[in-house]
Amino acid sequence: MSSNNRVGVICAVFALIAISFFYMFSSAALLIWPTRLHMEKNEKSVAIWIENQGNEEQMLQARAFLWTQKEGKDQLTPQATVMVSPPMAKVAPGAKQLFRVVNKIPAPQGTLQTYRIIVDEIPKKSTPKPLDFDTDVQQGVKFQFRYSIPLFIYGQGLQEKARLALSNEAILENLSWKIREESGTRWLEISNKGAYYLHLTDISFDQPAKSTGSGELSGYILPKSTVKWPLPQKIVIGDRLHAILNGKDAIVLSK
Repeated sequence: MSSNNRVGVICAVFALIAISFFYMFSSAALLIWPTRLHMEKNEKSVAIWIENQGNEEQMLQARAFLWTQKEGKDQLTPQATVMVSPPMAKVAPGAKQLFRVVNKIPAPQGTLQTYRIIVDEIPKKSTPKPLDFDTDVQQGVKFQFRYSIPLFIYGQGLQEKARLALSNEAILENLSWKIREESGTRWLEISNKGAYYLHLTDISFDQPAKSTGSGELSGYILPKSTVKWPLPQKIVIGDRLHAILNGKDAIVLSK
């Protein structure tokens, strides 16, 4: 498979696995924490813990992908800068497994690098050897569950503490939105010109007398990036956009 085709397949597959993020999440058998990772300029590694709460042994595979947003969509690309150790592990019932995420090259000054850590539960009938994405596609490997954990690596001059300290006014200065229509579908596009990522949920529009929206409109917007969502036909578009910013504050964006 060519590199261009491989990236295209990766983007298509991972577009289907958006997950809501909390401090922990779990399937019927696995508990994973934390579900959002940050690495400061002097840090070289962070940890992910997985606990098997089920009654059967679980085979897990963990991989790191570069995460970007192009043409309004998430794109995950294979890379070799961030590694996960061990790449595969068997977790016995009641046991906990540590996965160490290691960054080999510091982020450039003034930049925020973004990755996704993908953890797959591998069915017992699958081959126990490490798999790459081409193998997944060509051999039709099926996973019981797939977990996607964001990783943010700060270069010198940027800090998670500084991101948390940003006022809503400073964030809104770097946010803009518009509606596009393509092939009969309306799309909401939101752009982030800032240096830090944003997480928007419960996006909706309002009219003078009512508010209309869809809880399905939510997600991360990476620095200097634009994200777009298709709008259901039932949504009436007003002049202001409402959302919950970073899980805590209600914001309003005017056109």
